[in-house]
This record gives sequence, C-alpha cells and structure tokens, in this order.
Amino acid sequence: MIHFCAKRIFGAACIFFVCAAISPVFAKDAQTAQNKAPEQFEEDGVLWTRVADEDITPKEQQFRPAYKPLAIAGADQPAVEKYRRKYMTGKAREWLVQVVASGNMYRPYIQMQLRSRGMPECLEYLPIVESSFRPTAKSRSGALGLWQFMENSMHPYLKKTDFVDERLDPWKSTDAAVAKLQENYRQFGDWAIALAAYNCGAGAMSRLLKAHPNMDFWELAEKKLLKSESAEYVPKLLAFSDLIQNAEYYGLDIPEAPEFEDEPYIYIKIPGAISLLQLSLAAEIEVAELNRLNTALTRGITPPGYNLRVPAGSEALIANALERIKNHEFSNAHVVAKGDTLWGISRAYGITVADLCEANGIKENSVLSIGKTLYVPILK
Repeated sequence: MIHFCAKRIFGAACIFFVCAAISPVFAKDAQTAQNKAPEQFEEDGVLWTRVADEDITPKEQQFRPAYKPLAIAGADQPAVEKYRRKYMTGKAREWLVQVVASGNMYRPYIQMQLRSRGMPECLEYLPIVESSFRPTAKSRSGALGLWQFMENSMHPYLKKTDFVDERLDPWKSTDAAVAKLQENYRQFGDWAIALAAYNCGAGAMSRLLKAHPNMDFWELAEKKLLKSESAEYVPKLLAFSDLIQNAEYYGLDIPEAPEFEDEPYIYIKIPGAISLLQLSLAAEIEVAELNRLNTALTRGITPPGYNLRVPAGSEALIANALERIKNHEFSNAHVVAKGDTLWGISRAYGITVADLCEANGIKENSVLSIGKTLYVPILK
C-alpha cells in the first residue's frame, strides 16, 4: 500500500516538474498571441480594443474603440503626426474643442452637401484649417469667409456687388467650396493633390505636376516643391479629421454635430432696399439674428429684389413690417475726399447722419477712409 502511494506521489511530482518546465513556453506563446491579436469586444454597436498607451491614460491598459481609418490616406505620415500630437494636449486641445463646437451650426449642412456628392466626410473639417469656422474671417491676403475664397477665385461660384459678398455667406460659400473641391478632384484624381490645389490654385498645381510628373502630394511636400502653406495644409486637415473622427480612440471630448434638420430659416424676397436695422425694429426681431442669417450683406442693407433669410415662422411679422418700412433709393455715390465728415456729407445731400450711416452699414462714429464710396439714399 505504501509502495503504491509512493509511486503515485512520484508520478505526480514528475508531472508537476514537467509542467513547471514548459509553462514559461506556453506563457510566452500566449503573450505573443495576445500581442498579435489585441483583445476586443463589442458593446452598443461599437468595437472596443484593449490597449496599453501611456500617452492616453496613466493606467497600464484601458478599453477604447477600434480605430476608424480616414477616407483620405495619409494619417500615418510624420507631418500629420506632428499636428495630431500638438492638438491632443494643452491649450491647442482646448482650442480644437471650442472650434468644433462653434462649427456645429454649419457642420450638418456641410455633411449633407458632401454626402449628396459622394465626397469624403473628413472634408467637413476643412473650415477649421481655413477660418476656424468663422463665417466672417478675413485673411491678410484678402481671403474671406468660412472657406476663405479670394476674390479672383470666387467666380463662377459666388457673386460680389456693392452690397453683397457671397463669400461671407456660410451656406452659399459651402456650396461653392464643395463644388470647387469636387472639380479639383475630377481634374487631378487624388484628394491630397485636390486639397493642396484648393489652397494654392489649380493652375499652379497643374504647372507643378507637369514639371514633376509621377510625384504625389507627400513627395512634393517632402522635396519642398510646394509653398510651405500648401505643404502644411493637407497634414493639418488630416490631423484634425483623425482627432475628431476618432475622438474616443484618442480619449478626446469632441462635441458631435447635431443631426441635420430643415434649416431654421426661410427666404423672403425684399422688393426694395431696406436696412436690417429697419426690419428688426419694425418686425420686432433681433437685429443680431438677421445679421447672422445674412452675413453676405456687407452694408447691412438689401439691394432691391434680394432673397433675405429670416427666422422660420416670422413670415407674418416680416410681411407686416415691409408695409410700414420706407425703402431706400440711391441717387448719388459719394467718394470720400480729404476733410469729409459724415455730418458734412449728410448736410450736403439734405439727409441725416443716421440715414447715411444706415444706408452704408456704418456707425456714426466711424472714421472715413479717403476714396471710400458712400451711397446717399433718397427715402420714400
């Protein structure tokens, strides 16, 4: 009996030592398998991946969503990584969150336009690069609006008159930018090149590609054949797009765009020339709201026959107000000369300073620039 037990004990001991000897091998193989195939699970329709990343969390591991590749290639380029790291921390990160939030007023409309044309969704973040989502932004070179059109590049997409500059209209300029980007892509067949051409001009890009055939955007940028602004343009867009599209993956709290709904405004055709201030007072609608909906009106006054945006549901108020408002008519265009003042000009034409300012979208304490054209109204 004792002999039998000893054999059992001896056998068990052998098994123990053999297992102890080979267990590190199994452990190593298991670790290798784990490194090759990170643990994943699905929850609420989102695929999550267990990762270890010191840049994202002080913990050794955490679960986060699987990475979603961008529709435009290049997110793994070093030039993109530079901006991605910059906007993941500190004040730059705070700025990005604020800018995205401010763009939520326009993002649903931009998304709709891109989807309708089958264009990459990440193009919706291009206004961050261009204007920080500010519809009245103006660059040092004179580019205007959400999409920063230069005056020599706005045709045939947008119009400019003495009273209207559609580059400042976030909705019309979005239509124009999307059309221009799509045209660039048709011409060049590559989104990175098409985007750089939006920045430097399609003509300049065509000449560059003709001089350096078979080079893609990244080669042109690396060899410094592009101007620095154009070379950084695409990396910035891809970095912003990656951080926003993969906000959960990077541990960022980026506000999502609201779902697109019918725009909260309607168009009303204005038969005469009226100021938004007049309409605001007569219709009891905040002038700030009318200005926000009609940023293309550079003088704050409508040209005759203008389709004015007004808040949805205000039709009756507007119609009633239009019956009581005096329309402007313009008989003179006064070019400011040295020594001119608003008071002196108004006296010369027999109108009040207030009427002159209202017709030109300026304040009574404005400083006049020599050579500026002021329109002198006749009130009916």
